[in-house]
Amino acid sequence: MEFSNIPDGKKPMNFSTQEVFYNNLPAEKKTPVVELLRREISEQDQEKIRAEIAADPENWISPYHFFFGMSIRNLLRQKGFGEDYWPIWNLDDIYVWLLEEAVRR
Repeated sequence: MEFSNIPDGKKPMNFSTQEVFYNNLPAEKKTPVVELLRREISEQDQEKIRAEIAADPENWISPYHFFFGMSIRNLLRQKGFGEDYWPIWNLDDIYVWLLEEAVRR
């Protein structure tokens, strides 16, 4: 039996497995979500997010996870892009990657 190195999204993941999981999601699933975030997050806030990412690429979201992160996760759920949309147990494992893609220039 051959095992895949791609996480299945059914349990919490660490930073590196989140990246592998996210990178293996189909672009047609990610594109509408990334576009939604680009529309919903002001250019000024996108600029702030880019600055935070540049300063600490792996941990930039940590101080923002509960307030800002929860608002992003709730927005995704309200717009139909919650856990049922993704093959995942919890948006915590992919919302940061979606944000990063949305603010990338």
